[in-house]
Amino acid sequence: MKNTDSASIAIARSRNKLIQEITHVKEIYPQAMVAFNEFEKTYASHIVLVFILEDYIKLRDSLKKLMNPIGQLIYKISNAQKP
Repeated sequence: MKNTDSASIAIARSRNKLIQEITHVKEIYPQAMVAFNEFEKTYASHIVLVFILEDYIKLRDSLKKLMNPIGQLIYKISNAQKP
C-alpha cells in the first residue's frame, strides 16, 4: 500500500512538472522564434563586421609600428633644438 501511494504521488508530481514545462514552452516559443529570426537576419552583417574589425586591428598595428619611430624622431629633434 505504501509503495503504490508513493508511486502515485511521484507520478502526479511528474505529471504536474510536465504540464508546467509544456505551458512554459508554449509561452517562450514565440519569443525564441523571434530571437532566432533576428539572429538569422543579422548574422551575415556580424561576420562582415568581424572581418572589418580584424582588418582595422591589422591596420592600426601597422600604423603604430610606422608612426612610433617617426614620433620618437620628432621628439628627439625637438629636444635637440632646445637651448
